[in-house]
Amino acid sequence: MINRGKKIQCISCGSKYYDLGQVDKPCPKCKNTPQNISGNKFNKKKNKEEKKESLLELDFFYIKDKKITENSTVLNNKIKLNPSMFWQEGWYTFNPSQQEIINVDDPDVLYLKNSPTNGLKNVLSNNKFPGVGQVTVNGIVDRFPNEIMNILSEDKLKIMKQLDVSGTIATSLSDGWRDNKKEFMSEIFLKELSFSTTQIKRINEQHKNEIIPILSKKPVEILGKVPRVTFEHIENIYRRLFKEFSDHDKSYAAIQHWLMTTEERVGHTCAPKEKVIKEAAIKAN
Repeated sequence: MINRGKKIQCISCGSKYYDLGQVDKPCPKCKNTPQNISGNKFNKKKNKEEKKESLLELDFFYIKDKKITENSTVLNNKIKLNPSMFWQEGWYTFNPSQQEIINVDDPDVLYLKNSPTNGLKNVLSNNKFPGVGQVTVNGIVDRFPNEIMNILSEDKLKIMKQLDVSGTIATSLSDGWRDNKKEFMSEIFLKELSFSTTQIKRINEQHKNEIIPILSKKPVEILGKVPRVTFEHIENIYRRLFKEFSDHDKSYAAIQHWLMTTEERVGHTCAPKEKVIKEAAIKAN
């Protein structure tokens, strides 16, 4: 009988094979060389930390009293608000690497007014919260739109009591939120603005340092930076951020959108000026 050596399961692709008596024989399917388990766990942890560092950093805070000068954020950071400025009641998101005192007109501060409920529902129903489910998520977010992010930072018993959910669901919510809260902040915000997973990946890879100032000053400028952004998507972003979609911005968005879709369709943007203006006007109106 032929000695085929030890049977190995590849830690990369999961394929099973025999080592034929050879040390560190590569997987015949993916060519990965076997590594010890502890090393693999270390690499996974390292990759996870590197991924977190590459994400857009955001935090949220909620203002109940317009005269408040100090507040706590969702990530439990203490922030000071400029008392000489008018702060509207509601939700704000901001880049936490800002200066000590935050001004309402800072380019890294965005007023949302309402809780980012759509973003929350999207994130809380992902695989980081096993066993929770969309129906449960919709229910707790709709019942506690302004409190839910702070409730999730509590211990399991308080979550179970305040949200009136089972122990299993409370554990899943507590563990998932505790382990991923920091990286969830930007995902909640970007999902609230209806960005897809692919678009969020592009933002984190190429535009994480400029996306908030762009959305703060002129959201239409994300056209050409983030893939597959439509005119309707731009309209929705202006509406969600309570910004005026001026005629100038509409014209710019319509022209840029027409040029991008034309290039995708025919491979170039060569067209008579009159045709471009006509098509853009139809879209803008």
